[in-house]
Amino acid sequence: SVFQYERQDGMDGILIRFNPKSNIVTYAASNNAPILVRNGTYSILEYDKIPVGNSSKTEQFKTYSMEIQPGDMLYLITDGFPDQFGGPLDKKYKYKPFYDFLLSISHLPSEEQRELVKNEFFAWQHDNEQVDDVMVLGIRF
Repeated sequence: SVFQYERQDGMDGILIRFNPKSNIVTYAASNNAPILVRNGTYSILEYDKIPVGNSSKTEQFKTYSMEIQPGDMLYLITDGFPDQFGGPLDKKYKYKPFYDFLLSISHLPSEEQRELVKNEFFAWQHDNEQVDDVMVLGIRF
């Protein structure tokens, strides 16, 4: 016999546009919030809690805009790092510790940040399998 499975499979993502003439960033975000680091603090930016693609939700994505200031650091991430199991108790890394970690390295040059993010991930993961895709993109303005 043939089995039919009904799947609702979508993806998360962020689409971003920067207009250097106006210092305006416009973006649409699906299930992932961009993180803005400015003046030593971070802000979790607005996003839509709906996936791209096949879903029972039929809402439209919103477009968000914000003015960027020199020295701002904008991070676009997937949920792979915060959801990774590891550490001394084999628990998820979680979002708040991840945002705090990004804040702690945000003042460093990009290449240094890259190495620190990679080292932090592998140290946390230890012997556990990677549970999801991991992407961390940092943009300094």
